Amino acid sequence: MKPAASSPTPSDPAAAVLATIEQLETRLRLAQLAADVPALAELLADDLLFADMQGRLVSKAEDLEAHRSGLLRITAARPLQQIVRVLNEATAVASVLADMEGTAAGQPFHQQVRYLRVWARQAGHWQVVAGHVTTVVVPES
Repeated sequence: MKPAASSPTPSDPAAAVLATIEQLETRLRLAQLAADVPALAELLADDLLFADMQGRLVSKAEDLEAHRSGLLRITAARPLQQIVRVLNEATAVASVLADMEGTAAGQPFHQQVRYLRVWARQAGHWQVVAGHVTTVVVPES
């Protein structure tokens, strides 16, 4: 995976936030792969705003049900690039380019996608509060 385009130095106060978001992105990817609904529920905000590949807004409840029911089954998620921008001590944006495989509504897929996620720390906990996923039409290397 390509490193973040610009990483703060260890003495930079944003370094701790950057490290936290990088760890949370890994946890989120592993939870998606395992269809670990309790872990996903912890990582997604209750009032999540997420736009899927069709531009449809998907709620936290809908996302969790897709994983729980098997409507969405992710069998491989290979991150190719991850860029995290720390906005402040409680907000960061992550862009993740990944090679994804699985099934959606029983149909197999294998495609390169880009996620854009907004992470916010609320009541001491980091969660995804907004996001979007899109298919990469011209795969990047």
